[in-house]
Amino acid sequence: MDTEGRKEYIRKTLRLFVENMPSLRKAVGAPERVDEFLNKMREDSVIWKGLRLHLEIYETSPADPVLIFHGGIGTYVRFYLWFLALLCERGFNIIAVDCPGHGFFQGRPGDCTVEDAADFTPLVMAKARELFHDRIGMMGSSLGGIVSYFGGYRPERSYSGVSIPVFFHEHLPESLPVVEEWFRGTMA
Repeated sequence: MDTEGRKEYIRKTLRLFVENMPSLRKAVGAPERVDEFLNKMREDSVIWKGLRLHLEIYETSPADPVLIFHGGIGTYVRFYLWFLALLCERGFNIIAVDCPGHGFFQGRPGDCTVEDAADFTPLVMAKARELFHDRIGMMGSSLGGIVSYFGGYRPERSYSGVSIPVFFHEHLPESLPVVEEWFRGTMA
């Protein structure tokens, strides 16, 4: 399946999730909001080791804090669309990055280590500074959560970090205010 075919397949899957998961319906509303979220998101990239790292960007105001979201192994950051779009609606600029070998990344499928994720993080941080400013937090799921959590202890990489469970959709309505409070408190 080509990239556009994969994007359409994911769009339909995300709509089905919202239709069939009560917690997502509660947080997101109608399945049509998936299309609204996709229309607000824009794609970009950075080059790492000669390959294109896929970024998905959700923008509010240039002055709002920036969250970098690292995806996990075996998934697309697009599967976190509703979570990232809803955080954006709460006043955060978001840059989500597919791990090498996953999502819409250009390169060999499945090829990413913790070292790789730590290695490309400064490029994404530089992109965040270029587009916005240096009030940056990091978060992620699975491998992305590990990198984000430990990245928070390295001032040249970020000011705060948090790891989220891989499948937290059941608790999405309750998770949004907690994540917002955490980052607002650590990025003040």
